[in-house]
Amino acid sequence: MKIQIILLADRLGEELSPLNQNACPAMLDVAGRKVIEYSLEDLTASGLTEALVVSAHTKQIESFVGDGSRWGLKLSYLLSRGEQSPADILSRIKIDCPVLIVRADVVRGPVISSFLKMALSENFESLTATQDGRDLGLCLVRQEWVHGASWPPRQIPFMTLEVGDVGYHALDSLYDFHAANMNVAGGRMNDVSLPGRAAGPGLVAARLSRVDGSTVSSGSLFVGPGAKINSSVRTSGTVVVGERAFADEGALIKDTVILPNSYVGKNVELKQAIVAGNQLIRVDIEHVTEVSDAAGNKQIQIDTEIVTEVSDDFLLAPLSKPPRPLPLQSAADCILAALLLVASLPFWPVAALLALINSPRSPIVSSRLVGNRWHGKQRRSFTALRWNTAIPILSGLPLLFAVVAGHLRLVGVRPSAPGTSPSNTQEGPAGLVGPALTDVSDDAPEEEITLGESYFIRSNEPLKGVSYLLKGMTALGSRRAWFPAAR
Repeated sequence: MKIQIILLADRLGEELSPLNQNACPAMLDVAGRKVIEYSLEDLTASGLTEALVVSAHTKQIESFVGDGSRWGLKLSYLLSRGEQSPADILSRIKIDCPVLIVRADVVRGPVISSFLKMALSENFESLTATQDGRDLGLCLVRQEWVHGASWPPRQIPFMTLEVGDVGYHALDSLYDFHAANMNVAGGRMNDVSLPGRAAGPGLVAARLSRVDGSTVSSGSLFVGPGAKINSSVRTSGTVVVGERAFADEGALIKDTVILPNSYVGKNVELKQAIVAGNQLIRVDIEHVTEVSDAAGNKQIQIDTEIVTEVSDDFLLAPLSKPPRPLPLQSAADCILAALLLVASLPFWPVAALLALINSPRSPIVSSRLVGNRWHGKQRRSFTALRWNTAIPILSGLPLLFAVVAGHLRLVGVRPSAPGTSPSNTQEGPAGLVGPALTDVSDDAPEEEITLGESYFIRSNEPLKGVSYLLKGMTALGSRRAWFPAAR
């Protein structure tokens, strides 16, 4: 019997903020592996060879996983809008049942082979794997998925199969992410080994890493590829040091996860924490706050995760730099925007007059947007000005100043407001013209616009930016440019 495999890796990861700023949950590092690798290795061990990866971050995943040949797999990809239900996904593709749906954005010990052996001997339309009653993100569907958005299915005959203690972390919080690293590195996940060699008592070191065996005072230490630990560093409990991270002399580290490309300074003490660049996340402190619900009733909220951004680079700092636009590319945008600004001068008095008629007290409105200039690993926000008129092209004239200043590109995705949840479209440059303006109609649903922007980012073709700029110039005389959208 041929079983179709769908790997769901489409979580956006808001519950893991700030870790999701640079990687989706499936691409986070847990004890030397990307999260998705745990599922890929399990598929390989089960003798399965083909799978469809569904994600809102297909470009990011495919750049690492490729076609799956490293795992003896043949992978294809389907772009989603993020956190879609299996029913929505199955409705978009032609696939024959039975289908094994595997959550690939969780950490799970090897279990697929034993689950399939049990599931195929049962006569149920849907079967899900559980551990002590907890869903493990594995579901075998023999007929069409008709139950709606719930996971696992609840509106068709289903059965849960207890598969024993295989080790499972849903990564639904920073606390659980920390626990997953501790359990894998500490050898508390059944049949899950660390990707390295034993270099001393309690020490596993990956290739090209530099660490002294005397570093481990007690407990266990995993050091990722290319990481460097000063010989005077001392660790206790379970410690995970990610790829190309560096712990400097005199540091004392206990029960801590240091994520890739992070620097830990001299004599820094860390305990029950996650280090991500210059961000320190404590998972051992209860932070009590008083909140009010919609009815005004006061409630106590207890958070066990405290995120602190450390401004002193001698204590904690990122070792990698986020991508920057090419200098020539940025200069070309500034020059073109300046030329467009001069060419648009005849329209400014008209825009000002219409804005004054529309709102005499506030003819110019402002908002904060996230642009393309950087501060450390974060994009800076800037104040975007618009004329207070409903005519789109006149309203947006002041945004040309933002392009000249380098906050926006001429071609890119829609700029977002500060504090909004990161998405796959925020991996690309923010711009004035792009798929949202030229490729879809005014009544297009949000997911269609997002998918278009995702494809624009993924394609990464220089000439595509020129084509969008030409489309934008052509659209200047369109009805859409001069009349407000009926959304």
